[in-house]
Amino acid sequence: MTRIAKVGSGIIAFFTLLPGLVKFTDPFKSMFELQIKTSGLPFPEIAQVMGQLSEITIGSILLGLMIFWHRVPEKISKPLFLIANAGVIGAMLVAIYLHLHPAVTADMLPFNHKAPFLAMLLISLALVNFYQANKSSNAKHSTEGSLKIKPTYLISGAVGLALFLWFIFNTHQTPDTKQSEQPSKILERVGK
Repeated sequence: MTRIAKVGSGIIAFFTLLPGLVKFTDPFKSMFELQIKTSGLPFPEIAQVMGQLSEITIGSILLGLMIFWHRVPEKISKPLFLIANAGVIGAMLVAIYLHLHPAVTADMLPFNHKAPFLAMLLISLALVNFYQANKSSNAKHSTEGSLKIKPTYLISGAVGLALFLWFIFNTHQTPDTKQSEQPSKILERVGK
């Protein structure tokens, strides 16, 4: 694992493991439940458990790999690293969807703002990790015909995608919940 991948994995682990764990307590548990129910994701109870479980699992895997990379055989560590980073991208795309959904108001989100900056950052770091994994594997093998993508292109692509999604969702907003309500009040109204 390169130094860049180690730093990126540490940041991803922190920002996935910690939120996954705090969602066991209120007000985060209520906010997360409300986001999922309001956004209309299918099977809200399963989606809530899967979202929290994915955050905890991804964070734990990346933290463990960051610490014990040299002790784990490469045929195990590399696939785990790639799967965890793919999981980050999947989980954060759902987070971007939740943040930008017109029915999910800023009051329902932990930082009280709709822009999914943290999700975009984590996707960008996961893409950089993919680049680093590709770069290190290409260094061991022939570099002829290998795909060469600069990390700045990956980050720019992730930011561009998130801004595009933000624009699409924000041009057709129809808020059906009050901005001033607390998550617990909205949950009661929605029908917990």
